[in-house]
Amino acid sequence: MVFADHDELIEQAEKFLSEANDDPWLAVCEAAAAVFRHYARQSAMARQRYRVVNAVPALRDKELVSVFRYEQLFNQHLRRTLPGMAPLDGIRFSSAVVSTNNYFLRTLMRDDNPPTEEDVRNALDDVCRLHGVLNDGRAADDEVVVAIFPRSMSAAAMARRFSAALAGSMQQGNET
Repeated sequence: MVFADHDELIEQAEKFLSEANDDPWLAVCEAAAAVFRHYARQSAMARQRYRVVNAVPALRDKELVSVFRYEQLFNQHLRRTLPGMAPLDGIRFSSAVVSTNNYFLRTLMRDDNPPTEEDVRNALDDVCRLHGVLNDGRAADDEVVVAIFPRSMSAAAMARRFSAALAGSMQQGNET
């Protein structure tokens, strides 16, 4: 009875992921956010359930199985929709999404100042950025730019040419 909604949530996530989505990575994040949204709407019941589960070791073990089911579902979705993806990339991404979502779920259950769905979505966007699958126009801290110029070109001429090329690509909405 404590886990009555788990099967339903897994089925809803599976149904959502089986529908056409523009971006498989973001679809996984949306499925995770839907789980958070479900518990946030029922926060009093969710807090009570959290206390019961944490008090009983067998229930904690069952909870871990549910977490693994989400990871499997998300990874299977990515493997199905991104056939060229390296298998470990799907596992890493799915695990990061589920871990991030679970962090916010636990915070929702324990904290007097619970996180919002926006907090969860921002954190999931960060997961996407870490995995290089979110292009939202924000520069990553570890980006590398390689430019090749003739050895005889002055630094000032290189800077002008690079600046002009960068300005042109920004106007077209392309990355350089």
